[in-house]
Amino acid sequence: MSLNDTAFARLTTQVAQRSVVLVAGPTRDPVRWASQFLRHLDVPRVLLVSVDPVTSSDSRIECIHVGGAEGSDLERIRAYCRLLFDEPSHPLASKIKHWDQATEAVVVLSSYLQRPRPQRLFNRPVLGGRLKRWIEIEDKMAQPAIWRSAGVNGTADYASVRLHQRARFHQECRRLSHRTSGVVVALSSTNGNNAAGEGTYWLTGDGGCRGGGGEMRTKLHSEALSARIMPYYEGTPCSVHGLVMANGVAVLDPMVQMIDFDEGSGRFRYRGIEPDGGQLGGSGQVLRGMALRVGEVLSRDFRYCGAFSLDAIATDDGQVVLTEINSRLSDGFWALECDDVAPLALYDLAIRTGNWPEIGAVELEDHIRQITTDRRQSRSLAPSTPRASH
Repeated sequence: MSLNDTAFARLTTQVAQRSVVLVAGPTRDPVRWASQFLRHLDVPRVLLVSVDPVTSSDSRIECIHVGGAEGSDLERIRAYCRLLFDEPSHPLASKIKHWDQATEAVVVLSSYLQRPRPQRLFNRPVLGGRLKRWIEIEDKMAQPAIWRSAGVNGTADYASVRLHQRARFHQECRRLSHRTSGVVVALSSTNGNNAAGEGTYWLTGDGGCRGGGGEMRTKLHSEALSARIMPYYEGTPCSVHGLVMANGVAVLDPMVQMIDFDEGSGRFRYRGIEPDGGQLGGSGQVLRGMALRVGEVLSRDFRYCGAFSLDAIATDDGQVVLTEINSRLSDGFWALECDDVAPLALYDLAIRTGNWPEIGAVELEDHIRQITTDRRQSRSLAPSTPRASH
């Protein structure tokens, strides 16, 4: 893949020799993303705005975090978004004004954040972000319809209920309880329950939360939210990542998720992601095929473009059951660690700004696969540090 691709040429004309205010969402390593602008797009400096405090050894990257909120990951991200778009009252506005006194910078938003209308923020033009209808793709109540349109095996048996309908909620939990493992309840993403496993709970068959579950009970009794109830499947949590492009859907190799269960809160906690080392077997190719069909539906029905991912369970009995669609650049793209030669975050930004890459979908897949394969092999061949003998 050549970085002389016309997508980069056009994107470069929008940001070259201009300072960039880079507003990151809950990204794995926002400093890496900032470095891509310096390396690939001829940007002289970056003001990096992040959820959590970060630092950079590069003097061209200045970091500021808009945080301070206590609580869960979701609560901190909600507070971040409120402060970010509350321009007049937040010191971030004055910080940007001081950093960019000539008002020549462009604001680049993470694909996690909603694109403002008109496309200006802090009195500066905005690139990136995502449309409201694209955010709504993440609503867990709407996703089964997308799976049906794509003809893929989503949660085959499920129920959507309002949480204030307590009798029906418990009835559906009992009906859907899988053997003795209970059910998984996913709260609707319309209230923001789509970050770091927030809003996803493992319940017993009668609707009781494992491990006490005070957090789940609070939500059940205080918020009239919708929820999707599905059987709990034993298996390997996994995901697959792709890019909806003008000339097709590029689907990368599947990855395995590391997820823990918190007995105290009764919910799952996302701990990271890594390339599939053979755990998925033939289920990996099944998942790739599902992602291709879902990407085609997102393009056709939602006019979606850019990065997306699917979460799934590769069950112990050989099924692949989809659980979630993420309409953004998610963690797995960064786990590939190929941004020095194939900056997928910038490809996502180029696509979302209408700068379509010339590279074909299959060519992009092959290129990323070759990069990641070469790097795994080089790491395996690297000499290890001799162990001291005693």
